[in-house]
Amino acid sequence: MWTEYEVVLVSVEDVVDQHAATRPGLIGKCKECHWRSHCRREIVAANDLTLIFDLGLGKREKFPPGIATVADLADADLSDLIDGGKSAIPGIGAKMLQTYHARAVVQKKEKPEPYFTEDVRLPASELELFFDVETDPFRGLCYMHGFVERAGRDSGTERYEAFFADEAVEEAERDAFARAWAYVQEHHDAAVYYFGHHERTTWRQLARRYPEVATEEDVMALFEDDRFVNLYDDVVRSRMIWPTYSLSLKTLASFLGFSWRDTDPSGAGSIQWFHQWVETGDATIRQRILDYNEDDCRATRVLVDELVGMAFASVPGESRSQINRAGAFLVAEKRLSPGYDRASDLANRWRACHAYPTNAFHAMLRAKLKSYSGNPISSQRLKRMPSIIEKLARYPAMKLTTMQDIGGVRAILQTPADVYHLVEEYRRSECLEHELLGYKDYIKAPRNEDGYRSVHLVYSYRSRREPSYDNLRIELQIRTQLQHIWAMAVESMGTFLGQALKSRQGDQEWLDFFALVSCAFAHREGTPPVPRFSSLVERDIWKAVAEAERQLNALHMMRGLSVAAYSANTAPGAYYHLIILNSLEQSVDVKAFELADLEAAVHAYGRVEKEAAEGAKLEPVLVAAGDVHRLREAYPSFFLDIEAFSRIVSQIVLSLA
Repeated sequence: MWTEYEVVLVSVEDVVDQHAATRPGLIGKCKECHWRSHCRREIVAANDLTLIFDLGLGKREKFPPGIATVADLADADLSDLIDGGKSAIPGIGAKMLQTYHARAVVQKKEKPEPYFTEDVRLPASELELFFDVETDPFRGLCYMHGFVERAGRDSGTERYEAFFADEAVEEAERDAFARAWAYVQEHHDAAVYYFGHHERTTWRQLARRYPEVATEEDVMALFEDDRFVNLYDDVVRSRMIWPTYSLSLKTLASFLGFSWRDTDPSGAGSIQWFHQWVETGDATIRQRILDYNEDDCRATRVLVDELVGMAFASVPGESRSQINRAGAFLVAEKRLSPGYDRASDLANRWRACHAYPTNAFHAMLRAKLKSYSGNPISSQRLKRMPSIIEKLARYPAMKLTTMQDIGGVRAILQTPADVYHLVEEYRRSECLEHELLGYKDYIKAPRNEDGYRSVHLVYSYRSRREPSYDNLRIELQIRTQLQHIWAMAVESMGTFLGQALKSRQGDQEWLDFFALVSCAFAHREGTPPVPRFSSLVERDIWKAVAEAERQLNALHMMRGLSVAAYSANTAPGAYYHLIILNSLEQSVDVKAFELADLEAAVHAYGRVEKEAAEGAKLEPVLVAAGDVHRLREAYPSFFLDIEAFSRIVSQIVLSLA
């Protein structure tokens, strides 16, 4: 310790004697320092790297001499800093370096604006609550729960509701928590927005302290509901790039033009005011705390409004013919072709503008499904850009502006009767202002090539409230749980096998297998079979399923791929996974390789393939972690869907034994 002190003392003396100069940097502790304004001016004037959020002093020193400013990093060629997926800067991974670079680029712009890096879906709810708590760490007390309530995104309906602990005692804390808990329970359909983990952590602590109000399990279930949105962790930090030096609520709301009424607003200030209130009982101090909390809630609302405005992109101003040419260009040209980025930007803006009508359709669907039994499920999605380009390539006559499923909404119901009841609700709805453009019933007429079954309705969106989105096309899919299990199995296996099975492309053996299983499922539901197998009775269908499964060893492969997905998620540092399916021993072996070991992975794959060619009952599959993670993102219920599909097919096979 003494040696360390002497080293620091010499450094300080050198600075005081002007033999050495300090290089200030922006860190989290700066806001607590008396010299923060002076240092901030120097840091901004120097365009220092620490102006990039989360890039502190330690990381700054790891950058090469040629990258000392935000502008330097913005202008840097990332291919010089990232090679083969690995960063050249020690201690900063490739993904983090890409994020720092993106933040630098947006900071350097003349008119910097935040943007999304991933799709963001906010809850579709008529009622919204913007939530903030105030706590006193010195007393271990939560003294304030504040909510701004709003209906229909109409600011004129806003009202502030506060639950305040007027005394620094447990009884007052418990009472405030109980009233806040009851308030949230009364507004069980509302979307609830909060910023950071503080609210969730505080309520969990309160539940441990006062389980008679709510248990910890109750609180966890509440915050894990899709209606509750942690704006900081789930949106701002993980799915956005901001041009600000910090991602605090005060920084972001101020950037968006919001101002607090207090001249010195801060959480620390609120704690100090609470101490003064407890000591004096001065009503003006209590009101200052309330005003500060209300402003925090309204700042959260300002942020949500900005996110909604960004998430629901406006319709591009370019003509439909220009948008169609952009789509055709993306199909015909390579990524590095001149004009590709411009075409890609326009096509992405066209895709993004479908978010608003898709969200509106999903809200309407959720309301309709409340009257159905059997835990119906609904979901929404925007078609991924690679899938859009692939579909345009597959159907040369199709135009980007008339593609009917860029925005999609899906309902999963218990029985075919439920499906047709919901279909008729939509087709006969007198209050539905949207125009029905197309109707396809793949349940009564399953797709012959692969056995796909579902009902599709295509609408042209119409809205008096938001007419700018009129004429955008939205596809509604309605299917049973059994049909959904089949469809997810097809998509999941297609992803792993590298075959577009859902697009009726790939090995004919797999297409036949899934078509036969679809036939068996149709018999179970009492609906028409796949046309090319319509002459087969049910038991013959079962025999054909069993034979196709035996030829492909399909169930064993599905179990193997499920094991691989689990391994890819749990093996630290692994990127490539060699899955070896042994049909003789009915076993699965997974060998993991790091990103840099591709050559070794390929060599091992070739060795197993050679053994298989020589007669060993082995089937090797080499998958990248990216493929597995992409599968998990696209099909979060993958394990359940595959398990359910495998169980039903196993029952069919075993019934013939």
